[in-house]
Amino acid sequence: GRAVIEAVPREKTENGRYFHGEIRILENKLISCTAPLAYINNAEKVDILGNSVEGNGTVNIITEHTGKTMIQEDAELNIVEA
Repeated sequence: GRAVIEAVPREKTENGRYFHGEIRILENKLISCTAPLAYINNAEKVDILGNSVEGNGTVNIITEHTGKTMIQEDAELNIVEA
């Protein structure tokens, strides 16, 4: 996979419509993890808050075709453009 947590669509992406409603990833602690915490694709609302990575210390998140997002301030966010 592309990340520890993946949420990907099973249907074609349409402008203004989302396969997933709300995805919340809250207060997780990863130990010695080099992969991104999350790859979220085709979600209307995404909350990723209070997570940590022991070792390298960086929470990496990848999003694609998402609506409203609330991402923790210390995260490295990569947005994939369609």
